Amino acid sequence: MLAQNINPAQHLDGVVASPVKNHYPALPLERLPELLDRIGAYTQRLEDGGLLASTGSTGDSYDNAMAESINGLYKAEVIHRQSWKGRSEVELVTLAWVDWYNNRRLLERLGHIPPTDAEQAYYASIGNKDLAA
Repeated sequence: MLAQNINPAQHLDGVVASPVKNHYPALPLERLPELLDRIGAYTQRLEDGGLLASTGSTGDSYDNAMAESINGLYKAEVIHRQSWKGRSEVELVTLAWVDWYNNRRLLERLGHIPPTDAEQAYYASIGNKDLAA
């Protein structure tokens, strides 16, 4: 008997099962009020300080992309490099990293100088002595 010319890829019913997907929300719904309270408190602190919540329009994709980029860099350089004993240890190392990132890291595009030096030089160049100091 001759074998039938059948494409087996057309007859996969029951052979290939769809993977079971379990969805685990990032935040359990019962904690949503707590999150909203924290967001409100953060927004109020920004307003009290005369600060804007975003560098662009609220929820701007460019703003979010920059935040995600820095967040990823922070996790790669700090969080995933070792095990941490507790929250306070992570908080302290985070403060040190943020200080380094904002004030002491050398930026090749700016001539291998820290961001604070570049900012001071910029304000001095436009004649704003208050911000250059």
